[in-house]
Amino acid sequence: MADLGKPRSAFPFIFAILLWRMDMYTDDDLSDLVNENLRLTRENNKLLRKMHRAQVWATIFKVLWLAVLIGVPIWFYLSYVEPYMQQVMTTYNEMQAQVDGLKEIESKLPSKDDLPGWAQGFFGSDTDVENSTSTSQVN
Repeated sequence: MADLGKPRSAFPFIFAILLWRMDMYTDDDLSDLVNENLRLTRENNKLLRKMHRAQVWATIFKVLWLAVLIGVPIWFYLSYVEPYMQQVMTTYNEMQAQVDGLKEIESKLPSKDDLPGWAQGFFGSDTDVENSTSTSQVN
């Protein structure tokens, strides 16, 4: 193989081509190119502004859509469901008060040991209850 030596820079060659290409254009051609560049830049700017405006409107509508998605269920609950829930909670609290009243009455009643003998037999004894549960467990 032949020794090619030190690699040469391509800069002088490229610079010469650029100078040669510039000589090809007249002032009218350069003026036309500048005007074309200006026209394209303005058209590009218009398109970019339209795209930006569309993006802003899209963001506004997304925020409104999210507000609707969150707000409608809350409005529905407050308008239609909450009155029924208030009625249910009122009824539940009344029933709880009645159950508490029954527990209070039960605490005032005498225990089975305080009853007379004939009444203790009527209500049954604790041993009868234990025998019935043990029998059911065996079966």
